[in-house]
Amino acid sequence: MDSNSSKSNIVVREKDNVTLSCHADGFPLPVIKWRREDGRGIQTSDGRKVHQLDGATLGLRQVSRTHMGAYLCIASNGVPPSVSKRITLDVEFAPQMHVPNQLVGAPLGTDVQLECFVEAHPRAITYWEYRDAMVMNTTRITTHTLEDHYKIHMVLSIRGFSASFISTRPDSSGRVMYLREEDFGMYKCISKNSIAETDGSITLNKTFRPTSPPTKISRPGVLDEEFGYRSRRPGRKEERRNQDVEDSTRRLQEEEEEKRRREEKRRMSQELERKELEHEFNRGHRGDSGPRVTQSAGVSGAEGNSWTLAAPVHVPAVCTGHRQEKKGVKRPSVRRNTKTAPPLFSAQPPSRHSPPPRPSQSQASRGAILRPARANQRAFECR
Repeated sequence: MDSNSSKSNIVVREKDNVTLSCHADGFPLPVIKWRREDGRGIQTSDGRKVHQLDGATLGLRQVSRTHMGAYLCIASNGVPPSVSKRITLDVEFAPQMHVPNQLVGAPLGTDVQLECFVEAHPRAITYWEYRDAMVMNTTRITTHTLEDHYKIHMVLSIRGFSASFISTRPDSSGRVMYLREEDFGMYKCISKNSIAETDGSITLNKTFRPTSPPTKISRPGVLDEEFGYRSRRPGRKEERRNQDVEDSTRRLQEEEEEKRRREEKRRMSQELERKELEHEFNRGHRGDSGPRVTQSAGVSGAEGNSWTLAAPVHVPAVCTGHRQEKKGVKRPSVRRNTKTAPPLFSAQPPSRHSPPPRPSQSQASRGAILRPARANQRAFECR
């Protein structure tokens, strides 16, 4: 290799164009090939990726961070040994922040993952801020960073657990454990290098613990949306057993329905009978077809009039001197009460100026009334 070759380390800005050159002397004239040291393909100016390229120069247009790495130019002319040169290409760019979860919710006493991913070159300085103040490492709060070339993974943790939770995986994360009221709020992850500065924010909100999960019943043969499989169909014995249970349930329901219908029919029949009796009573009462008292006492009134002391009954009956029948309804019969009925006329007629008798206190309390009796009135008892 001669002095006309490119330097061993080339630094360019992202989106710039760069040309790598390599010259070698020998006889016969050596052939030069380009490869990447990591084995990945080389992206050409027309967008293709090839494993190797021939030529003394390697031109790269609109370089990006994916072009960053070590390149090898290998010269050979068939006479061993072959010679090579290693050229490192560094692409500088401003920090770029990626926050997968900008809003995180968790109840008190649970674990929370806060993470920020940064890409920057040259190497960036990273730190956390909470309530406009830098988060410092204390006995309770610690910060960690995981670096992979130009990629940085920022994590934040609150003391109360072992630091062994951090893995060497690129997607490892930090945890905020044993949350307290003062831990909720907005966190900022900040990254800066010689080119620029950027930041990302994560809001940690308090939520409440859920209640017991609902019971999920999967019907036979129905696709379970959560687990993505069909449950087993029942066998013949299970089908017969299920059918017997359904038949028993249906019979019980039919019996209950029939019982309810019979009860309703009986109630309606009783109501109809009651209305018919009430109707007959009202019609007999309007016609005044007979005496309407069950107890009577005869006393002498003024000027030779006779008075009958009638006490109202709880349910008045319509009494007639003869039996009246109607289809389906029997009228109450009236017969002479020769044993219990008191005499309607007193043995001694009262004086001319004697007032009508007054009811006793017990009779007055029951609402007894005095009615003048006809000359030929007799006492009746309704049954």
